[in-house]
Amino acid sequence: WLRRLAQSSPAPFDFPYVLTARRLYPKNGVGVAVKAFSLLRDLKVKLVIAGGGVQFEEIASLVKRLKLQEKVVMLGPVPYREIPGLIQGALAVLVPSVPHKGVREATSHAALEAMALGVPVVASAIGGLTEIVDHEETGILVPPGEPEALAEAIRRLMLSPELREKLGKAGAAKVEAEYSSKAWLLKIREVYEEVLNG
Repeated sequence: WLRRLAQSSPAPFDFPYVLTARRLYPKNGVGVAVKAFSLLRDLKVKLVIAGGGVQFEEIASLVKRLKLQEKVVMLGPVPYREIPGLIQGALAVLVPSVPHKGVREATSHAALEAMALGVPVVASAIGGLTEIVDHEETGILVPPGEPEALAEAIRRLMLSPELREKLGKAGAAKVEAEYSSKAWLLKIREVYEEVLNG
């Protein structure tokens, strides 16, 4: 999995961008990311949204209503094989999940893949995301559903290459240590040894 990610080709965009690769459903909070970018008009960075779903038209309308056509790029559905390249080319990856009808984010492949590729993650402090991302160590956690907090975290990352590098390296190290095939095999071995040794 990690080797396959590393072999992907970077996205062909010629502008700096932050990525959210999410299906456009309410629980994924993509509208929160769009609203956050309405507070970041002064930064020379765009939001790239990779994904389709039931909220596509709603999100597109929000972009128009907030006059963010020059700041937000909606790609629509993107084949999975192209996602790692989009992640590699990003300055950061957003996972702005929100609670919806009792459903909370269990985990996020996008967050793990971004971390594996050394790209810093900004995620909602919700559900399994709090287990994947260590706040201020392997990424930044923000309160779910708060565009202001998300915007502030993005601004910090955009203005500090050092912070991006630090979080990216720490995230990659965590994925290698805890989520690689070798790490999983060691965990399975530990379980078997516990059972066998009673």
